[in-house]
Amino acid sequence: MGRSHNRDDHTEQRLRRIEAQLHDILLWLDTQSQEEREQIALREVFRELEAEKEELALELFNADAANDSDW
Repeated sequence: MGRSHNRDDHTEQRLRRIEAQLHDILLWLDTQSQEEREQIALREVFRELEAEKEELALELFNADAANDSDW
């Protein structure tokens, strides 16, 4: 149960950081041209996808490692 609570806390903290980053990006984007905004938005989407992929890979690796100890 503690593990689930820690995961929930981690997810909530990550969402808060993402929200703050998005707010900063939106403020900055207001000063950019339309083409620059589109390029920046695409880069940010790919950066977030890469970060999510890495986080999921780490979770799977940790889950596999935890399952190994059951053998």
